[in-house]
Amino acid sequence: MARAVDIIAAHGVQNADAIVRAAVAVGLEVAIAAAIIEKESNGANIYGHDRGGVFSSIGLGKPADNRVTEDNFRDFRRRIASGETSNGVGPAQITWPGYFPQAERQGVRLWVAEDNIRFGLTIFAGHLRGSGDLVAAGHAYNGARQYGVDLANMVARWRERLAGASNEVGNGFLDALTPLQQAQMYRALVARA
Repeated sequence: MARAVDIIAAHGVQNADAIVRAAVAVGLEVAIAAAIIEKESNGANIYGHDRGGVFSSIGLGKPADNRVTEDNFRDFRRRIASGETSNGVGPAQITWPGYFPQAERQGVRLWVAEDNIRFGLTIFAGHLRGSGDLVAAGHAYNGARQYGVDLANMVARWRERLAGASNEVGNGFLDALTPLQQAQMYRALVARA
């Protein structure tokens, strides 16, 4: 039986194991989790590209190392608390400044990919359970109705890809590969198809 983690990784989405574990922990369908994280960051543990946001590389004219680490997240939090513009954080692209102290109170380390994904999926699950509608939940999560429409379409594709897959994590051959190697393997497989 195919594993969801292998399918997600084979489609070039980073942190596939964290996505599956977080979805199971939150009680959210893995296809929904995969779609959200793919849409937000393709699973990369990076800062977003919000114009004017702390650690955003938009408008700088040069690529930036925008990986989220504990040290730079602490600097990010200090700067946001001082009134600078927020930016998406981590695979789930947590952006609203009110979520940062909430995560701290809950012991969530937003610089750790799996914690970040679980926190974001928990937020989304709350919106979804309130509406039962992927478009409305996506709109609430991101603030744009079109985001919800796009997300619903992505969920449909992930449901097809993951049909019949197990949520088992660990000990798969893709687990030994780096995210870059996983993405390269995916591109090679797509090129053959």
